[in-house]
Amino acid sequence: MEEFIEGNPTLNEYEQYVKDNNIPEEVANMHRLDILCRQIVQTGGSVKRVREEDDVGEEDDDESPGFHVENISEKTVAKFRKKGTVYEIKLDEMENVTEVTEVIRKMEHAFKGIFKTVLTGVKRDDRVFLKLDLGKNLNFPITLPFSRPEDITVEKFFDKVENVLQSKEEIDISEPFNMEVIHVDMPVGANNEACLV
Repeated sequence: MEEFIEGNPTLNEYEQYVKDNNIPEEVANMHRLDILCRQIVQTGGSVKRVREEDDVGEEDDDESPGFHVENISEKTVAKFRKKGTVYEIKLDEMENVTEVTEVIRKMEHAFKGIFKTVLTGVKRDDRVFLKLDLGKNLNFPITLPFSRPEDITVEKFFDKVENVLQSKEEIDISEPFNMEVIHVDMPVGANNEACLV
C-alpha cells in the first residue's frame, strides 16, 4: 500500500484501490487525510520539486495568513432570534510545497487564522455555531456545534473532516467555500456566570 500511496493517487483512485484489495477500513482511514492533503498540494498542477537544501521545514516568520475572508451576507436565524453571518473563504494556493506534513501545517495555520477572524468580538462565555459548505459533493455541510470560542479548534475541525473522508465523500477546498457563523450572546447571572436561557 505504501508504494501505491507514494504514487500520489487521487482520493477516488485510493478508494478504488481499497475496494479492489479488500483493505480493512481501520487501515484505509489512516491515509485518507494524507491523500486529501496531497490533492491540495497538486491543485492547479503547480507543484514543483523542492531541493533538499531548500529548508522546507523551517518556520517562516513572515508567513502569509494563507487565506482570505469576505463577509458576504447576513441572515436571520429565527430559532435563536439572531443573525448568522456568512463568510466566503478562499485558501491560498500552496505552490512549491510537496511534503504532506508541510501541507497539514499550513492548513492548520490557515484555519487557526480563519477561526480567529470570524470569532472576533465574541465574548469568552458566548456560544458560537459554525457551518462549513466544503464542496458540492458533500451530502451535508461540516458543522461545529454551539461552543464557547475557546472550544472551537482546528483539531476538532480536522476530526470532522476525517469523519467525512471516512464516509467516502469528497471535500474540495481548492475553490472558495462558505462558512456560516451564528453567535449567541450569553446573559450573565448575578454571580457573573453565563446562564443558558
